[in-house]
Amino acid sequence: MSLDERQTEPAVNWPALVAVGVAILMTTADLMIVQTALPSMERTFGIGPDVGQWLILAYAGATIALQMPAGRWLDSVSPRHGYLLATGGFMVASVLCAIAPNAWFLIGARLVQGAFGALLGALVPAIIVSSAPPERRGRAMGIVGTLGPLGAVAGPVLGGILLAWWDWRGIFLVNVPVGLVAMFLGGRAISAKGNRITVPGIGFARETLAAVIAGGSLFTALTLASSTHPRYGLAAAALLVTVLAGAWWYREPGGNALLGLLGVWPMGVILLGSFGVNIIGGTLNYLPPFTLDEMIHLPVSQWGLVLLSMPLGLAIASNLGGFVTDWLGAARTTIIGACVILLGTALLAVAPAWGGAWGFAARLLLTGLGMGMYHVPAQTLFMTQAPAELRATAGAAVNLLRNLGFSVGPALATLLWYLTGSGPGDGLKASYGIPVTAALVTLTTTVWLVRRASRPVPVPAS
Repeated sequence: MSLDERQTEPAVNWPALVAVGVAILMTTADLMIVQTALPSMERTFGIGPDVGQWLILAYAGATIALQMPAGRWLDSVSPRHGYLLATGGFMVASVLCAIAPNAWFLIGARLVQGAFGALLGALVPAIIVSSAPPERRGRAMGIVGTLGPLGAVAGPVLGGILLAWWDWRGIFLVNVPVGLVAMFLGGRAISAKGNRITVPGIGFARETLAAVIAGGSLFTALTLASSTHPRYGLAAAALLVTVLAGAWWYREPGGNALLGLLGVWPMGVILLGSFGVNIIGGTLNYLPPFTLDEMIHLPVSQWGLVLLSMPLGLAIASNLGGFVTDWLGAARTTIIGACVILLGTALLAVAPAWGGAWGFAARLLLTGLGMGMYHVPAQTLFMTQAPAELRATAGAAVNLLRNLGFSVGPALATLLWYLTGSGPGDGLKASYGIPVTAALVTLTTTVWLVRRASRPVPVPAS
């Protein structure tokens, strides 16, 4: 490429990408740090795991329930104002968590954190797409996408340091300086084109209520079906409530926005494949500790490096996948990732304990590489094809499926575990069939996508 060509090449708004990258790192690391600090929080407030689990569930529930309504609302405001609101709100909620006088106050503050986390989750993909020209979006998406797995890796380490030198309140206060940096960068670099922040109307409240009912009943159904003593009748009733609440939400304006989004080829196909990959991610975050304990018999002190292998693969391949996407094309790169995922999950399912701890870690690493190679091009293609006026809705859909996949995967694996036996030799091994099945769905949809992509698809104007 000549000097003149380099000078005329559309520029990437790197300061904006740095700003959203800092926000991703903050929210992802915070989530993992909180999991590390749970025992300390429980001791402080004298609560048990039955209450302590809500410190995680409150955040996840608020994020899932508000994701789509937040995306639709954010499509009507400028990216800069939405970003500043989301980052500032997350920072203020972190301070509320740090000063919590009791467990229920802390759970409420975590709900607020999750609400602003939903705003950030919807905005980040939209800001990435608007900050890079089409021919460089893969690299931009890959570089920023690397920070999620890095946050997951760094979170427990940072949490251990903060707990050793301070206490659990410090894990929330550390978000203040990070949040201020993110707001400073975002306030200067992210586009202010669009309307200022407006108060959401009654439609937003209806959509949120419908999403809360749908999400709560879905998790209830999964819990009832995958417990030690499953109650399938009650689970079926909860699933019916999920369907009815989903139908209610779909009749609201948010449902119409999603329908308009899915009407653009190949949005629905990409979402289905991505949902499969997220189920794999959730399942392989859940099953490995049981495998290391019950099948490989590895001491707990040696689990760390093994469990970090999949996030490490994700981080490596996310960056690489961005460059391959810009070179080979998003549709074709997804099929490489899908094939690697299927190979990794199949090797895990055939013999989880084969090769001991390091053999197990190698297969988790391989699967993580495939996931990183799939996620970046799939998200790049999805966000590029989304109409400019629906990009926050598209980002919300991507993050909703990520959260749902990571929640549904472990529940399905547990259900299959109990249905096929309770021992490590039968039920646990059979539960690895969930990621293999999800990988087959992902590969099937990807092949279909690539075949259809042989015909040029116009890129919507920004």
